[in-house]
Amino acid sequence: MPVLMVKPIEITIMTTAKPTINHLDQVIVRGLKSEDSTIKATFTQRFFYEDIAGLINTIKWSLFRNTIEYDELVSELYLHLSKNGWQILNSYRGEAKLSTWLSCVAWRYFFKLYKRNQRMQPTDDVQSLVNEVVASISNDDIRMDVESVLARMSNKTYVEALRLNVVYGYSAEDSARLMNTTISNFYNIKSRAIKTFLSIYGKRYVG
Repeated sequence: MPVLMVKPIEITIMTTAKPTINHLDQVIVRGLKSEDSTIKATFTQRFFYEDIAGLINTIKWSLFRNTIEYDELVSELYLHLSKNGWQILNSYRGEAKLSTWLSCVAWRYFFKLYKRNQRMQPTDDVQSLVNEVVASISNDDIRMDVESVLARMSNKTYVEALRLNVVYGYSAEDSARLMNTTISNFYNIKSRAIKTFLSIYGKRYVG
């Protein structure tokens, strides 16, 4: 009697792939952590003074109002990333581009630093603020359109009010605090700023 051969059934278990760090970001991370002083200096200079210069300058201007030097912010962020054997940087797992991930880390860290320096209780949801900031800068088309209009506004107080409250997502209370004014006056400034913005926005393609 012939023997019936039964082919084993192959079962494939689908698993959710974990994010992996892309090659370029891997190179940057290794360069920042390198024990070779020349390599480390090269990657530190390029990353902090070129790749994320926009992020650092935004934090410098919008959060600290130019009261802290760029180099000091870089130093603070570098120490934050490298403390405890690069514990913070080592937590990066490729869940987003390194620069995007670092935007969240930097905003969270510097906002807490700002709160601590101002001796204020951290009543705001910092993660929510970070998410708003990242979302506001992720749409390049909208951001570039808004920035082009802000650049044409001559009243820098109006520009500052719109940047803080609309572009960067600060609450009216925090925006007023950062501008050293009252909430009621901030709303007056914002109202006039919006009118100016809209008048320029409607003419942005003219001439």
